[in-house]
Amino acid sequence: MCKKSPFGHNLETKMDEAVRQSWQLVPSQVRFENMTWQGGMEKLCQLIADRLGYRDIPLQCVLYKLLVYGEGGHFVKHQDTEKEDGMIVTLVVQLPSSHEGGDLVVYRGGEVRHRHDFGKADGTAAFLPHYAVHYADAEHALEKVTKGFRLALVYSICLPPTMRHLEKAHDAPLSEDLAGHISNMDEEADEPFALLLSHEYTAKNIQGLGTGALKGIDSARFHALEEANALVPAAKQLEFFIVRLAHKIEYDPGRWQETLSQLWIPHGAEKEEGYMGNEGPTKNTKNENDTPFAYCAGLRERTDNGTLIPVITQIARKFDWAIIGEPLLACMRQHAYAPKEDDSGYSTMALALLVLDGLDSGTAEDSLLKLAMEKAEEFTTEELCASKVSLAFLEKSLECFGGVDTDDEKGGLLALLVSKRIEWLKNQIEKLDKPFSWQMPDAKFPDNAKVEEFLQGLAETMTMAKGVRKFKGFQDASNYAAKWTRGPQVGASFKMEASSTDANAVVAITKTRKWFTECQHKLRQYKVELTQLREYTGETDDSDSKRARLE
Repeated sequence: MCKKSPFGHNLETKMDEAVRQSWQLVPSQVRFENMTWQGGMEKLCQLIADRLGYRDIPLQCVLYKLLVYGEGGHFVKHQDTEKEDGMIVTLVVQLPSSHEGGDLVVYRGGEVRHRHDFGKADGTAAFLPHYAVHYADAEHALEKVTKGFRLALVYSICLPPTMRHLEKAHDAPLSEDLAGHISNMDEEADEPFALLLSHEYTAKNIQGLGTGALKGIDSARFHALEEANALVPAAKQLEFFIVRLAHKIEYDPGRWQETLSQLWIPHGAEKEEGYMGNEGPTKNTKNENDTPFAYCAGLRERTDNGTLIPVITQIARKFDWAIIGEPLLACMRQHAYAPKEDDSGYSTMALALLVLDGLDSGTAEDSLLKLAMEKAEEFTTEELCASKVSLAFLEKSLECFGGVDTDDEKGGLLALLVSKRIEWLKNQIEKLDKPFSWQMPDAKFPDNAKVEEFLQGLAETMTMAKGVRKFKGFQDASNYAAKWTRGPQVGASFKMEASSTDANAVVAITKTRKWFTECQHKLRQYKVELTQLREYTGETDDSDSKRARLE
């Protein structure tokens, strides 16, 4: 089944055992029956991505060949060709193999820089898999196997198709590539940049050894920068410092409770002594706290109050509202949470509406409606219309009731919500009902004020160059364009494309019609909703007067 391995020379494929002596299987001839193999390869690929600086990028691992080296097998010094689009490195996984010789040697500038023995030195080669990674353009050789057989899987590690712009140039070693970027840095900017270390170090080690204390990936990155810096003219060279970064976080003081005992203690506590014997004595305890709803009192300042809704609803259904009603409402009134609720908490109005949604008609529901009404009147139109809970209540109520009785508490709240919603819809429709233009008045671009000004203006295109933003090179501009094209675009829609002219990298920004199309879709929805609400209130298109529709 195995065939002899060829090699490339210029544009030809040749066979010569003096250059390469090995046997091979193509991927279609290889099957993995170990169920954990694929998962292990995925973890290894993540590790490689982190080590190479491609953190959080899903590199693809593509099997190229399975190679078999017998006694005398070897491959002289050579460079790999790019076997897959977007290939950045070659991964060699040596399967457990009992052999001697067969070291992988990697060169830089004609000199040996790395040697991989794949576990022979510690005696694990025959029992465990081992791996090595090298750039495809790195010169490397496989030394002659002097005894036994060596089995190896060769993979191509590639960037996903959407991230090919991150690929490094393969026509120069890493040091020359970095040296080019260092040389292109703007002398006038004089801005430092930081390379965060991955390992932890003591002050004593750093003070005593300096860069000699660096280990693992930190050492590799520093030496790559140091080597590149030596290739740069003296006037352009970087200065290296090891610094300790510190940051201070300021926040408003807060508190939380973790256990029921902590919730109860502020409202009166008494330690109960342990007793010995077969029977315990009778003990009478007087509770000095007169609040019958102490559980809610202990929780009134929690922001994650959404967890309370099922508990409060169950208590309100099971206990006499005449006893627990006032303390419960008092606690809810004291809760000062922002009117725009999210997953971490609800406003008092929203909390009251969510609790009453689980109750039957009665005194409790009426009281909670009054509380919701009281709080709703404090909101501005924008705040009320931003409340998901109030809008859900409005929609549900309109579905359940064909008409609204303003003398009823629920009807009164509904009328208030409808009134403010109509006012908000009119404002939104007036704002959106415009002919097409490239102006995006609510556009936000926090990274650059000039770009934000362009997005809010009438122009269709803009070029980011020196004066708007200075890019260190084409790669920097390309990364910037990819980041802001793929990222969230607030109140706007646009695309970016990087280019380089006269050694100056620029980014062209072009607005798209997507934002206007989305606005027109909202406009149609708002008009339909406004028509429906006008039918409920009896309001006509040419009048701002509103009346409750009675049936």
